[in-house]
Amino acid sequence: MKKYLISLFLLALIFPSGYANTAKEREMSLFLTLGQSEPLGDFKDDVKSGFNWGGGIEFRLSPDWSVGTSISKVDLKHKKIFYDAWSFSYTYTDWGITRLSFWGKYFFIKKSFSPFLKFGLGVYFMEHRTTSIYKEELHYRGQEDALSIVPGAGFEYRKKRFRFFLEADYNIVPTEASHGDVRRIRGTQFFDFRSGVGLSILRF
Repeated sequence: MKKYLISLFLLALIFPSGYANTAKEREMSLFLTLGQSEPLGDFKDDVKSGFNWGGGIEFRLSPDWSVGTSISKVDLKHKKIFYDAWSFSYTYTDWGITRLSFWGKYFFIKKSFSPFLKFGLGVYFMEHRTTSIYKEELHYRGQEDALSIVPGAGFEYRKKRFRFFLEADYNIVPTEASHGDVRRIRGTQFFDFRSGVGLSILRF
């Protein structure tokens, strides 16, 4: 996992330098986000949708481009409770997913309101919390770490030092986690929908 973080950090340093000379007005802003995550595929069969929240820092390098890094958290509660007839036990699994991502945005319109495309890399820390109930309640925790691409798109509105945005990310994480020791899911997929507000704190 350390090699993932080092590689992404170097990428974040190299990427801005390629566009620095084209920037007419560069700025740094902080932002907070709040939204909802929707599981997909097999993952959707086992967990409910849940809220996500996070924050980060963004560098606007030119009217067309920006780069940034962010961290987000989502908790997904179980949808199904599995019954094991052999052991007469009930089992369910909840998920807590933390994502650290480094990304770039391309803005189509050089005005206060603009749609954008977003593409980056994410490091996922995925914790699955399994509860088994038979005579007594037992809790088990496991974690998987993974690296994956994160495509997305959205809209942004800028007003003086503030910016407001709506965006969606597609997450497909190459995991192979046990859901309640009943069956295994290869690949964890979910959409993140979020709104956010940012504040410009530095222009350079």
